[in-house]
Amino acid sequence: MGAIPENVHVRVEIATDGQLVRVTDKLQGPEVLPPGQNGNILQAFEDRPIRWDAWDIDVFFEDRLEVIDQPQSLEIIAFGPIRVALRVTTKGRSSTITQTIRLHAHSARIDFETEVDWHETHTFLKAAFRANLETNAAQFDIQWGFVARGTARDTPFDTALFEGPAQKWAQVSEPGCAVALLNDCKYGYDLHHGIMRITLIKSLIQPNPGADQGRHGFTCALLPILGADRAVLDREAYEVNAPCGCWIRCWGAGFQTRRCRRDLCARMRPM
Repeated sequence: MGAIPENVHVRVEIATDGQLVRVTDKLQGPEVLPPGQNGNILQAFEDRPIRWDAWDIDVFFEDRLEVIDQPQSLEIIAFGPIRVALRVTTKGRSSTITQTIRLHAHSARIDFETEVDWHETHTFLKAAFRANLETNAAQFDIQWGFVARGTARDTPFDTALFEGPAQKWAQVSEPGCAVALLNDCKYGYDLHHGIMRITLIKSLIQPNPGADQGRHGFTCALLPILGADRAVLDREAYEVNAPCGCWIRCWGAGFQTRRCRRDLCARMRPM
């Protein structure tokens, strides 16, 4: 049994392995994910580049794919007026992935705060989502704006862009709506005909065999955007990368930091 968190913006159905079964935009009406297509799919690919182990990803990386979907546990850890959250643990091969999935009352953004205990080699990890949009272009955040790239692979030039850099976000959009994938420290994306993926871990063995072994921590987020509003996208991206906090003085216990959010209603019920 999974869970169904929702607020005034979105309703999200989450399976026991942490995958998004359904995301409904309650303000616009359409489904964010295509029917029958899950989101937050953790994909492990064999990674054996021809030349540079630490720096290259070759175009044939998709030839060998394994989905990490062996659920170990799911528990609700927060249920209140400001946010709801559940923690999902999955295993794949020798590694364990724990995701805290959060939905805030004031936002349509779905956060995936991820802790990974990684013990793989020649394997790299991606999180995959499919947007329910018909578009051949995507936008990628850069230092002072964004750059547009195609999502088709119809020419040798387009095929060579199978992996692209971005800073805080990448998005696909059409008039009136958009879907973005945000991050706080991961900068490799591939977007192809509505499939949105972000590269999370690359377990190289050269020049340092232990470079990517052990614990990793990062946050990604899925954001449906009403009206494809760039101001909303930029604000939400900064909330992921530089979250607002307030300092509260607790006498005798030092300082504590708590996140500031609007006091609106959010709820969750079992699936």
